[in-house]
Amino acid sequence: TQPPPNTSRETTPPARPSDLVARFGAESGRHATVRKAREMYARDPRVQGMIRVLARDATKNGFTVTVTDGARAEEAQAVIDALVRRLRLKRRLDDYIRMAARDGDLFLEAGVSAARQIVELTRKPALQMVRLSDEFDRFADPERAFAWTDVATAATGAVGNDATTFPEFLIIHARWNHDSEQRYGSPEFAPALGAWKKASEGELDIAVGRKTRSGVRYVHNLVGATPADIDAYKVENRAALDAPFPAKADYFINFEGGIDVLQGDANLGEIRDVEHHIQTMTASSPVPLELIAYGANLNRDVLQEKKAQYDEGIAATQAWAEDQIIEPLIERELLLQGILPETVAYTVGWPAKRILIPQD
Repeated sequence: TQPPPNTSRETTPPARPSDLVARFGAESGRHATVRKAREMYARDPRVQGMIRVLARDATKNGFTVTVTDGARAEEAQAVIDALVRRLRLKRRLDDYIRMAARDGDLFLEAGVSAARQIVELTRKPALQMVRLSDEFDRFADPERAFAWTDVATAATGAVGNDATTFPEFLIIHARWNHDSEQRYGSPEFAPALGAWKKASEGELDIAVGRKTRSGVRYVHNLVGATPADIDAYKVENRAALDAPFPAKADYFINFEGGIDVLQGDANLGEIRDVEHHIQTMTASSPVPLELIAYGANLNRDVLQEKKAQYDEGIAATQAWAEDQIIEPLIERELLLQGILPETVAYTVGWPAKRILIPQD
């Protein structure tokens, strides 16, 4: 039989200079985005809480892998069960999802023993790993598919001799919010970087304003008093005037009056613009903000609607973990044991946990 004709995507043309420039710019931009996303995760408890809650709720009940068909189904089931136990995958999947959502990319190297078993998974630094694929995200050389290097020119694919390269089968590259034919994923809160900056600046302005403009001030009017009279008045009332209340200030004047109270800024409670930026920022995550904070005035019906949407977000996260981590890992283990993955049919289940009722 004649081999099928090659298509433009089945061939790997030489890299064009414009493609190399674009690749370098994309790599630099990705590094900047990931660093800002990590800063959000480290500094903002809302961002960290939403990512942690999503990873926890998606994995807290574990998962099951059931082989349903295949000539070596029983053997494949034993291989898969041993793999999951050996790698403690059910316990570590929470961390894998959390790191992928934070950075956009998760690089896991499979450690293979002499018995041809995957015995460990080690995470490689996301910003030092380079995916050596072409403009269609295909590997020209599967034996040199990834590189570990901190050299700037790695973005062009021309990594130096000091780089550690990996074949495709040794690295599981899980990509979060991945667009078709793009080399890398995107952090969960990458679209929210601008809103987060505005919200952070607004919250700082509010905190400074409250500290400097919210205190009550007292005006002591001493009618016809001379400077010496004012000094004597301050000495006589030192116990009251020196009370340790940093938000209180005292002023002394020498025209008719008494003790007047000057209230602080009455507009310090205007935070609707900051709330807008917070809501815009948290729209990047399927986790309702009210599950983290700000749920005091939420309507119950609205919360139920958001909870339904969140359940769909959990299911999508579980499907991502199945597609990006669990299945690639199982396929590699089956191949190492001499079982062709295409001959094995299996399903990944995610048990739902709920409170038992009398009818149960």
